[in-house]
Amino acid sequence: MATQSYASSFKRHISYFDLNKDGIIRPGESLKGLLGLGLDFPAAVMCTLGLHVLYGNSGWFRHIIDVKSIKHEPTMLENVSVEQKSHTRPEVQKLAWGRGWTDKIHITGLWFLAANNDGFVSSSDISLFQKGALFPELAKRRRTRDDVLPLWRGGPIS
Repeated sequence: MATQSYASSFKRHISYFDLNKDGIIRPGESLKGLLGLGLDFPAAVMCTLGLHVLYGNSGWFRHIIDVKSIKHEPTMLENVSVEQKSHTRPEVQKLAWGRGWTDKIHITGLWFLAANNDGFVSSSDISLFQKGALFPELAKRRRTRDDVLPLWRGGPIS
């Protein structure tokens, strides 16, 4: 199993879900990756389905994602300047103003996953997101009970 290296931040971002690093993301890998980000099971299943419907590129019945074959690559806010130390949800969404709908969805997802209990996302998390390196950092944080997603943002009941 060779580790893939991708030039685009979006491919680095989505390759987090390629747990065995073979360049192919299967639904089980997506589900495990989303659970590792702190989502509860129903939210992770729904996100897995959405991820594989949007980016699955291997036919209708085999919703695997071949990362190197992804044709539609959102910009992932690569050129957005972040000057504040932390951002609320409306401030984060404003960063995507005038951009495509995928950027708007991604930046809102960033807030849902990375915001602290006060509802703020740090500029360092936004920077990691822009580079496609946020998910591994979030997974590290979610290994303990110190940083748990609230239920209303897809976190566990207990």
